[in-house]
Amino acid sequence: MVPPIHHVNAALVAGVEFRNRNLGVSALGLSALALLAPRIGAVDMLDWGRGTRFADDSILRHAGLSTGDTTVRMHGFRQTRKPWAPDSAYLAELAIRTHLPVGTGARAIARCSALLDASGGDSFADIYGRHRFVRVARPKWIAFAMKRPVVLLPQTYGPYEDPGTRREAADIVARSTCAVARDARSYEVLKELLRDRFDPSRHLVGTDMAFRLPTIDPPAESLAIVEKARNCARGSAVAGFNISGLIANAPENWKQYRFRDDYFATCIKFVSRILAAGAGAVVLLPHVIIDGGADTESDIHASRRLVDALPPIERERVFIAGGFEFPTEAKAIIRRLDWFSGSRLHATIGSLSNGVSTATIAYSDKARGIFEALGVGDTVADPRRLTGDEVVEHQVRCFVERDLHRAAIRERLPGVLATADRQMDDIARLLRDARIR
Repeated sequence: MVPPIHHVNAALVAGVEFRNRNLGVSALGLSALALLAPRIGAVDMLDWGRGTRFADDSILRHAGLSTGDTTVRMHGFRQTRKPWAPDSAYLAELAIRTHLPVGTGARAIARCSALLDASGGDSFADIYGRHRFVRVARPKWIAFAMKRPVVLLPQTYGPYEDPGTRREAADIVARSTCAVARDARSYEVLKELLRDRFDPSRHLVGTDMAFRLPTIDPPAESLAIVEKARNCARGSAVAGFNISGLIANAPENWKQYRFRDDYFATCIKFVSRILAAGAGAVVLLPHVIIDGGADTESDIHASRRLVDALPPIERERVFIAGGFEFPTEAKAIIRRLDWFSGSRLHATIGSLSNGVSTATIAYSDKARGIFEALGVGDTVADPRRLTGDEVVEHQVRCFVERDLHRAAIRERLPGVLATADRQMDDIARLLRDARIR
């Protein structure tokens, strides 16, 4: 059957992708599709690709949807600086100023029933600089110009160090039909941002959508890494770790995030100490799977550097997972481990959502509220406040106490999963009440 040429009045999801080398971005996109399609019907995507395409069967499968009953159209909107390009930032700004649907992004937004925007999960802030905030804000302003309702999907709000960014963020949230914070701490930021414009019927607290991401086994060769680690461990625990290439690859990046000590050096010490503390083997799990060098955010590159920096006797007990493409597959690898720590938030959500004992070396505040919801806020190590040695000892203690933390996570997890469902029910209700569909 040939799919329809147009999805008129489909809801349009933005700020995520279905297939991205940053698995956190695709975790949000696949989860949004999995949660929204059964509740509101037709869902399209505004992504960073080229042209217009249809989601293939593998995307639908990794969203847990039937490949025969669902059609999803993806509209490329890269916002290039080339003014003549149909998806240029220039045309996007022109659409905002003139209220005319010029350019591919504006046309897609103009014909949607609503724009549902996740802002990459944590980019509706200035932690990554003004340029990224402008990029994630632009589709929202186009939707307002096109008189389309805007729903801010569960995400982190702030930090906002620049007063101008804070004012703009407050205006966007206030004009939106609905805004959902993905943890209680971010919800307090949302309240403070809005002040007297806060409305508890529209401004909600929920959880990260990726808690409802399916877990799907990767190819057998990917799972074989875990078996090799098990054989090496000889009955001892197998720990997992995600090192962030965003911070580790460039020598000075840890200073940009205001860490007290060198992040990469801390990770080397951490792996050595975990092995000494009883881990029989360690599996490194990249969550940004760019096969690049120090000029990229590649977790693969950071993982290889980490292994090379270890003494030979430790190096032979450390394995790098690979051969997978989707975050659902990364979850399947993590599920087979005895304990997991990481710096990429969605790597740790992949662990928490499977009931694995989990800790984190966090580079921002976004992790703490999510971990607190699972009863393990004390497993969050903040390198902005702790020295590198303190981070290492904190994480080793979490590994030693892993059974206690596993029990806490599994007790709270059903409630968090219920929240993930309830927040989407609330969004669907608000869309119906607004007579969008």
